[in-house]
Order: sequence, then C-alpha cells, then structure tokens
Amino acid sequence: FNDWPYIRARTVTDDGIEKLTEWHDMTGSERYSFNSYRIQAIEVSGDLGDVIDLFVRINSTGRRLTSAETRHARYYTSNLLKAAQSLATQWDKDLSRWRVISRSQVQRMKDIELMTELLLAAEHGGPLNKKRALDRALQNGAIEPLGIETARKEVSTALSALSGLMPKLQETRFRRLADFYSLVLLLIELKAEGRVVNGHDSTRNKLARGLLTSFAQEVDRIADLPQK
Repeated sequence: FNDWPYIRARTVTDDGIEKLTEWHDMTGSERYSFNSYRIQAIEVSGDLGDVIDLFVRINSTGRRLTSAETRHARYYTSNLLKAAQSLATQWDKDLSRWRVISRSQVQRMKDIELMTELLLAAEHGGPLNKKRALDRALQNGAIEPLGIETARKEVSTALSALSGLMPKLQETRFRRLADFYSLVLLLIELKAEGRVVNGHDSTRNKLARGLLTSFAQEVDRIADLPQK
C-alpha cells in the first residue's frame, strides 16, 4: 500500500467526529491495524452454477441483493445482459443528468436493469410484463444475437433522439422511471412507423418538446387534485 495512494481509513475520534485518513498520513500503528485485519474467506469448489447459486443465497441474507444484481450474478454470460451493460455505460451520464437513475442506483445496477427492459420491449415490439419476462429472456439463446443487436440500435437511436428532443428532461415528470420507459418506447414505435424521429434542433422537435412539456405539466396538475 505504500505506493498505492487510494487507501483511506474511516475512523471516529473520541469526541465522535468522523475522520478520513489517507494512507500516507496514517501512523505506524494505524497502518499495522489496517494490514493485520483478518478477512473471512471460504474456498468453494464445484460447478460454476453451484458457485453462483451459493453467492446469490449468501448475499441475499446480508444487504439484500437487488433483482438486477441477482440477475447479473446468474446470467452474467447472457448476450442480452452484455448489450444492456454496454448501453448503460454509454448513457449513464445522461441518465444521471436527467435524474432518471441516481448514482446509488447505478451502483446497484438499476441502469442495467432499465436498459435490459428497454431492449426486451424493443425486441418484443411493445411493453410487456417486464419482471416476469426478464429471467426467461436473459437465458442465452432465448433471443437471437441479430435480434439483440437490432433492439440495441433501436434503443440507442431513441435515446439519441430523446437527448435532442428533451434536453431538460429532468425538469419534467419524464424523469420518473415509468414515464421515461414509456417515452422511449413511444419514440421507438414512431421510428418503426416511418415517422421522423431524430435529435436535431428542428421546428418539428421544438413543437414536440412544447407538447410533451405541456402534457407532463397537465398530468402533474391533475395528479395533485385528489390531494387538494
């Protein structure tokens, strides 16, 4: 660790103040405590499927795994999952800027789950019961590689169009997962029907932006009425 600057120790002082100490600032006794910490380790032998199943069961009893994390462990070789992971990496900054997915959700793979759902809906040709269909679709061979690649291009094109169409999406209700999912699928559907769907700064897109923003504001207003 002497040549690796990223080690930090989080400690609490006697007066209750939390302190973050970097490696090069630690005392000799602090470094000794760090280096002599015992880590529990269990070596597991067996088929990879058994190892993955054990991993999922162990982690489900501590900080419970999210459905996305469980699927990632079980289907990590899935071509569909790999395509979703590629899309998530490509669009993570925009999803964060739009406030669709938070950084903490990214750490729990919610962005990959969202992209998997969008890919599945694009391949299916419309929305479906996402949760029930995900495990079935993630098994290798459930969807042909050509179908996955076609769906990936459709989702990527729709997200590119959305980026130009709603640059301040975070200020509308479309930042909510369900609304965002619906809007992306709508753009995919319009594209499939031969409509002009792109991210260019055009009069058509300005008009669409105004209509979508007004629609979102009116839905919010009506949703607030029962509370009043």
